[in-house]
Parts: sequence; structure tokens; C-alpha cells
Amino acid sequence: MELLHSFVSVRDGEILSYGGSQSFGRTETMRRCGCGVVAVLDFLLYLQQRETPRYVSFLPRFGSAPVGRERYAELLQYLSRHYLPLVYPTGINGLVLAAGVNLLFLRERLPYRAVWRMTRKGLWSGLDDMLARDLPVIFSVGPNFPRLLSGKERVNLYRENAAGTLFPSAGVHAHFMSVTGRDEEWLRISSWGREYRLRIRDFEEYVRQHSSYLFSNILYIEEKGK
Repeated sequence: MELLHSFVSVRDGEILSYGGSQSFGRTETMRRCGCGVVAVLDFLLYLQQRETPRYVSFLPRFGSAPVGRERYAELLQYLSRHYLPLVYPTGINGLVLAAGVNLLFLRERLPYRAVWRMTRKGLWSGLDDMLARDLPVIFSVGPNFPRLLSGKERVNLYRENAAGTLFPSAGVHAHFMSVTGRDEEWLRISSWGREYRLRIRDFEEYVRQHSSYLFSNILYIEEKGK
């Protein structure tokens, strides 16, 4: 299952990203813990580029063209200032993320509702439903629990080499990302402006042993009245 349109891209010189990156942020707080803001902005930009009359007032109406890095940084700053406040060094949690996104939907008169899921069943049913409706999914590999600040366990993210082989490339915890597709074994992930794969089995083992579905879950977005 994949998104129907090309995912959001940011132009940094001659380089085109796969989704946004907190490294584009203008402040140390954004660069350190702005992953949730990035995931929300990428969701909104993807919604904006689809064939829909539902525009977000502060976003550029550019279709599927890449966003410039400086413009992307401005949008991150705007979202954080008005809807998604960051607390250094922990960033933002799922419940605050949902509240900020719902406030944005209300002010922009968008017919959506955001709910932070807290169960395994709610995660996978919600993720599949959103992808089927051509919506990227704001997804969290949560912090270690109960060692929220001291825990060091992580989940591997994989990249694909020229031969088509997947290899471990990064490890994450306490991190929001965008899911743009999935099959039985893998999630397709946008993180730090790159495309990764996350093995579903690895994620579930991490949650079972080192985290909780209270934190490792999705922001489920549905249309009101459905």
C-alpha cells in the first residue's frame, strides 16, 4: 500500500529531499527536537498538493513542486509558534501534537479531526485506513519507557543500496516520522529528508520490550462526520 502522489520534497541547492528535515530548522530547539513539527508540515504540504480545493492559508499553492529550504524553515517556525510548541530537549508529545493539529484544522476550516492512538490495534488499523485514503501517517517510535530520558534502546532504520539490498543506516527512538507506504514486513519512512525502511517486527519488539503503545503510535486523522 503506497501513497498515490509523490511525497513532499524540499530543494536544498541541487539536492531534493524525501520529505522535510528538522535539520532545516532555524533554531537549535527545532533542529534538536522538531521532528513532530516536520511530520505535521509534511502532512499539510501533501494535503495541499493533492487535487483538492481545501487549501491551508499559510502554505504556498505550488502543486507538487519542491519547497525551497528557506521557505520550509519559515513554515516550521510558523507552525511551532502558533500550534506546536516545542520544549527543549523533549520536543512535543502525541497528545499535544493532536491538540495543536485540531486547533489548526479548526482555524483553517478543514473538515478533519486528529486523535492520538494508544493501542496496537488502533495503530495498525488507523495506519492502513489513512494510507488507503491517500494520507501520509504521522508515526512515532516513542521513547524508552519508563526510562524516558535515560533509555538508549533504538529501532533500526534501513536504506537501500545500488544492488537493491537493505542495510541498517540509522537508529531511532523518541522520534516522529512520516509513513508513506507499507507491506507485510516493512514500513516506508520519511525521516531527516531521506527515504528509509522500518521492519514492522523490529518496531513491535521494541515497543514490547522498551517502550509503550502510549508513546509509539500514530496521529490518526479522519474526516469529520465519517
